[in-house]
Amino acid sequence: MSAGPEYVFVTAAPFIKEGALRTSPSAVAQSRTLAPVSALIELGYDARAYSLCAEHDLAGSLRDSKAIVLGDSLAGEDQGRWCYAELLAGVAAEKVLLDFVAAPRPGTARFDSYAGAFPRVAGLTAATQYVAAELGPLARRPVEVVAEPHAGYPGEPRAARPRRRSRALEWLAARAGVAAEAWRMGLLWIGEADGVASIIELAPQLQRLGREIPLALRCLCAAGSGLDALAEGLHEDDPDSLRLSIEAWSPIASAHALATCDLVLLPGQTPAHASRLIAALWAGRFAVCHSSPYYEALGEFAWVGNDLAEGIRWALSHPEEVLARLDRAQDYVGRVHAPAAVARGWIEIFRKIA
Repeated sequence: MSAGPEYVFVTAAPFIKEGALRTSPSAVAQSRTLAPVSALIELGYDARAYSLCAEHDLAGSLRDSKAIVLGDSLAGEDQGRWCYAELLAGVAAEKVLLDFVAAPRPGTARFDSYAGAFPRVAGLTAATQYVAAELGPLARRPVEVVAEPHAGYPGEPRAARPRRRSRALEWLAARAGVAAEAWRMGLLWIGEADGVASIIELAPQLQRLGREIPLALRCLCAAGSGLDALAEGLHEDDPDSLRLSIEAWSPIASAHALATCDLVLLPGQTPAHASRLIAALWAGRFAVCHSSPYYEALGEFAWVGNDLAEGIRWALSHPEEVLARLDRAQDYVGRVHAPAAVARGWIEIFRKIA
């Protein structure tokens, strides 16, 4: 058997390939498993990402690894049984780190599934200080915080601006057989199954706002139950005010949507939204978000509150402030979430448990 890689990141989420690119429909798997591995490889380290969905004898492949990071991926259970239990039984627990984007709540099946592993593993890591504080009572040593790396190059910051509807342009477009709805404000939501309910709940509010400011809402969701539920829950009851488009998430679709939208919507308090917020800000797009403890410092660069319709109005009426926040955001993300900086943070943690 060949020796395993030095540093291993494992997720319970599936991987997919789009051309030469390997990614995942799970935002957490992208940001906490695949992205750190790419950053470590860029610095010359021997690192690899694994998905439990594709590996049969993963424990055997990892026995020679120096450190193993088991990513929470918000999917720590498999019908009540912790999906990493069998893997932990086959590797040395003293070189295993459990990584969390949200702390398991005491009294839940998810917490009970993890409880037996907490005293055995080398340590716990977290995506934010907020999660680290919640994990603190469960850890036998201080919880290490490691940021999520951004991807690619920064986009040009752009503020959303009101547009006027042009009947003449619509008439010409109709004659040519093409769509012409550039006068609509372009909103983007990218999510997963656990966030579908929040965007469905928000839709009536957007329809009311759309009677004042015509809107186009583009929704990207992983193919499967989340996308099906979204298609069933969202209806174009008033297409003149709110025009909907729903499509399966992919890296290309996500990149195109970020490049062409005016504003990004982050309804609810899903922990994965922190990754979405980093992506939006790095792409130069302003985000309108519900209050969430998972944003931490990133929240100051977005509009954060309870009424997202009010946040959209605010963004439209404060374009200079929007651009100023985006400029500060890209400076912050470029420093704190730089892949090289994140990779070095992981290496420091690995050295502590070596």
